Amino acid sequence: MVRQFAWARLMGHNEAAELLQQTLDEEKAADQKLSQLAEGGINQDAADAASPDDDEEEEEKPAAPARAGRARPTASDSKRSRR
Repeated sequence: MVRQFAWARLMGHNEAAELLQQTLDEEKAADQKLSQLAEGGINQDAADAASPDDDEEEEEKPAAPARAGRARPTASDSKRSRR
């Protein structure tokens, strides 16, 4: 996106360049915030919540009811069709 910003400036598209710079600034701020959250332990907290402790027994969940018709294609379906 930095290249697009430079090209917009060179071509005199100042409004577009300003919007691109605003987007770059927002992305940088979001990246910094996400890094702070990750470093603060949110990733470990999520991992701990997603996997039960060894002391606790997992309760079996009933299987989801079958749906009529064909299921939606998944990413793995599209990968298989490309081969």
